[in-house]
Amino acid sequence: MSRDQQRALRRWAIALVTVTIIFGIAASGYACPKEKITVMHIVQRNETLQDIGRFYADPSIKDPRYLLEFTEGIYCENYETVFMLRERRRVPAKTVFPGDRLLITFWAVIDYD
Repeated sequence: MSRDQQRALRRWAIALVTVTIIFGIAASGYACPKEKITVMHIVQRNETLQDIGRFYADPSIKDPRYLLEFTEGIYCENYETVFMLRERRRVPAKTVFPGDRLLITFWAVIDYD
């Protein structure tokens, strides 16, 4: 390999590392810092788990799978305290009733202003 080829290869390697670092910083949340928040939601009349998920989910994410995964996360986080006994009593899965207390964890953008 000639010296010119080695220099060109070195430049490409440096450029690749630089781009990787820049995209890594942008993807890691430095551009918009977020904070993990946990709230207790008391289920109201005529609310479903899907409605609750839609209320707390990030509206900027348009992918429909995100809402399904977020709702599944609410179900999993509250399985032992709310849903496990209902499944043993053969109540349909993921059914919520007024007065149920659900822990919901989500990420919120921090506003420093």
